Amino acid sequence: MDLAPESTERHSMAKNKNSKPKQQQKQKKNVGKPMRAKATGLDGDGARYADLLANPCDAPLAHPTFSGGDGGYLVRTQSILNYPTAAGSSNQGYIHWIPNAISDSDREMLGNSTGVAWGAATATFLGDYAPGKTFLKNSASTFRCVAACMKISYSGAELNRAGMVYYGNTTGGYIQLGNGYSPDQVATGLTHGERTPSGEIEIIWKPTDADQILRSPDTLLAVSEGDRMGALTVAFKGLPDTVGLMVRFFAVYEWQPEPAGGITQSQASRAMSRNSLDDVLNALARKGFSWMRSSALSVARTALTGGTNYFAREGIRMLTQ
Repeated sequence: MDLAPESTERHSMAKNKNSKPKQQQKQKKNVGKPMRAKATGLDGDGARYADLLANPCDAPLAHPTFSGGDGGYLVRTQSILNYPTAAGSSNQGYIHWIPNAISDSDREMLGNSTGVAWGAATATFLGDYAPGKTFLKNSASTFRCVAACMKISYSGAELNRAGMVYYGNTTGGYIQLGNGYSPDQVATGLTHGERTPSGEIEIIWKPTDADQILRSPDTLLAVSEGDRMGALTVAFKGLPDTVGLMVRFFAVYEWQPEPAGGITQSQASRAMSRNSLDDVLNALARKGFSWMRSSALSVARTALTGGTNYFAREGIRMLTQ
């Protein structure tokens, strides 16, 4: 049977197309390139602890990413100190608080005040103002602070508000019991200072490696141990003669019960995190978190960045990125 010319042409083209040899695909050579470490954020437990460190007053309680297999119960505590207490004669001074030193009155909360202009005041024990101290001494066999902050406000009339307040993160050895310090001397080691605030200054505690260990609330600290702990320090001068500062102390503790309390041990209650304390602190630093907050600092940051603190806007989500 004869095929029509048009059909013959289509058949020949299809045959030639099908019989065309396939081109071999060029294999890509695996050229050696430097491996890039993938930038990872914190895991869930690490981010939750970072959130608590950044906001000890309000964030959900979270276990720390400290080293070791220790754990425990969590409790948030608060205390208030109006200082100086001797109105009319003590309008300048300093306060130095080590959140993990509630067992040691030689270190726990030191300070003093004086009415002598720019005069030195001997560092003394201010009293049992550490938050949660009575509870821990009565109920805990061991404890450790996992988050803390100090909030400072002026307690007098706005018309009489005067003076300067300096504040910052330090370590326990910054102020020593029995030594004399003037407010100016203490202020030289503090990173922030401003006029006595109309609102509230907040200093966020930054734990150190020495703060990771569980301790008895009744055992004195070795000097070298207390010197290495994280601390919060404030110095003030030029306050009105009749008023002082109101200082609020907040602390979140992880603690284990004593035998007589009827509460079972809770070693299994701990962070199951691949992150260390350093990882959490570094993540906060990379995201621009500031350990100090006040109205004056907020105005300065807004002027520089055109908005509010980036960390405060984004919250915990950005820590896992």
